Amino acid sequence: MADLLALSLDDFTLRELGLFATAFGGCPGSIAVVRSRRAEHPLTVALESRTVVVNPARCGLYDIVLGARLMKFRPKLRKGPRNVRRHDRWLAREIGPWVAEVREELAGRYRGIDRLRGRYATGDLDHEIRLVNRDVSWLPSSEHDFTPTSGDGSCSCVAIQGIEISGCHGDFDDLRAAIEKGAIATSTLPHLPELPYVVIPLTLAVTQSARFIIDWERNLSDPENREMVDELVRCHLRKAEVRQERRHQGVRKHLGSRLDDSRLVEAVVGSRVGRVPPLFRTTRSLVEPVYDPAQHLAVLQFDMNDLKRASWTEDREYVLRFLATLLRTMEVLGADTIVQANADRIVTLPDGRHVCLHFKTCLKDWHEPWDDTFKNRLAMVISHGIDFPGIPTCWHPLGIRDIADAFAEVSRQVDHSFRQLVWWARRSMNGDFEELTTASFVERSAEFVDRVVDDMEQTHDGMLDHAASYLPEELRDAGRPGGYLQSVKH
Repeated sequence: MADLLALSLDDFTLRELGLFATAFGGCPGSIAVVRSRRAEHPLTVALESRTVVVNPARCGLYDIVLGARLMKFRPKLRKGPRNVRRHDRWLAREIGPWVAEVREELAGRYRGIDRLRGRYATGDLDHEIRLVNRDVSWLPSSEHDFTPTSGDGSCSCVAIQGIEISGCHGDFDDLRAAIEKGAIATSTLPHLPELPYVVIPLTLAVTQSARFIIDWERNLSDPENREMVDELVRCHLRKAEVRQERRHQGVRKHLGSRLDDSRLVEAVVGSRVGRVPPLFRTTRSLVEPVYDPAQHLAVLQFDMNDLKRASWTEDREYVLRFLATLLRTMEVLGADTIVQANADRIVTLPDGRHVCLHFKTCLKDWHEPWDDTFKNRLAMVISHGIDFPGIPTCWHPLGIRDIADAFAEVSRQVDHSFRQLVWWARRSMNGDFEELTTASFVERSAEFVDRVVDDMEQTHDGMLDHAASYLPEELRDAGRPGGYLQSVKH
C-alpha cells in the first residue's frame, strides 16, 4: 500500500488507469482516462464519452477515483438546457453537492481511500473540477510541448473519442513552426536524405463503440467469412507446425553403441551368477507435427490512411473484410499477436521543405487479450477516423522499421521459434511530390525495406514467414532479386 501511495499518474499506463477508473466507476461500461499537462483544469469529467481528463502535474490516483465515480451523474445529460455550452455551465453550477455526495460515498465504502495521492482528497477545491458534456478546455501549445523526447518520438499526440477539445485549434500550425525552428528534431533514414521525418506516437483514448462491435461480430459470423477464417486457420497451421521428436525405448541387446544405464546394477549381480543381461538398447523415435501457440508471434500492421472510414456496405467493404478475417484467424490460432497501425502525412514548411509526419499506435500488444478494448481502439481508427494533418501517403521504410522494433522488443522478453509478418500498406508515396516518386527514390526505399527484413531473419532464431504482405506494385518491382519484396505476391 505504501508503494501505491508514492506513485504518481505518470507511473501508470493509460490502460492501467482506465482499468482503475472502470473498477471504481459510477456507471456501467468502461471509462477512459486521458492524461495531459495541457488540460486547463486539473480534473475534467466528460460524461457523454465516459472520459476522465486529468493533468498529472496537479492530480493523483484519488482524483481519478473521484472523477470515475462522478460518472453516476450521466443521466443528468437529459436534464438542464438543450444547448451544449449552456448545459455545461449548468453542470458547473450544480457540481458542488454532487462532489460532496461522491466524497462521502467513497469514504464510507472504501476506508482509507483518502490516503491516496490527490488534489481533491482533502480541501474545498470543487470549483476547479469540471463536469462537461463533451467540451474539454485545453491550454495553448508552447515550445515546451514539442521538446524532443527519447528515441525517435519527437512529440506525441492523443486522439480522444467523443471529445471536442477547445483552445488547441492552432496546434498543427504550432507543430509546423516548431519543426521549422528546430524545436522538434527531424531525422533521416540512411541513403534517403530527401525526406526528413518526425515520429509521433499516438495514444487512443476510447471507451465504448457498441455499434462497431455488433457489426464486426455479425459480419464475421456470415457463412462465407467463417469459411474464409477456417481456411486461413488450416493454411497457417500447415505452415506453422513444428516437427517434434518423441523418443521411445527400443529393443535391448548385448552389443550396441547406446548403454542402458538403468541396468548397470543388474549387470553387477548377473556377473556373479553367470547371467549377464543385455546392457545396450536401440532407440526409436516418432516425429509428429505439433502446433504450440506459445511459440508463435505475429505482428500485423496496417495503414490507417487506407482503412479510414471503411464500411461493410460500401465499395471498400473488401478492405474491412480482409482485416476482420485476418484478425479472427490470429485470435483462433491463439498466437501472441501485436496489432499496429500507422499513418504517414507529408507537410510542407514555409521554407519549401517537405517533412513526413509518421503517426503510429499499438492497438494490441502481444500479451493483451482480444477484448472489447482492442475492438474499441480499432473502431476509432476505422469507423470514426482520425483527422491527421498534412497530405496522406505511405512511406514503407518507416513502417517496416516499426515492425522490426516490435519483434526486437518482444524477443527481449519472450522466445518464439516462429514469427509471422502481416503487412497491409497498399498506398504508394503521394504523387503530388515528384521528387519522392522518382525511380531512384523508390529503389532506395525498396532496398531499405529488403535490408531490414534480412536483418530480422538473421537476428532472430527460428522461422520468419512474411508471405501475407500487401504492398504497392512499384515497390515490389523495385525490390532486390531474391529479396523479401520480390517474394510478395500481387
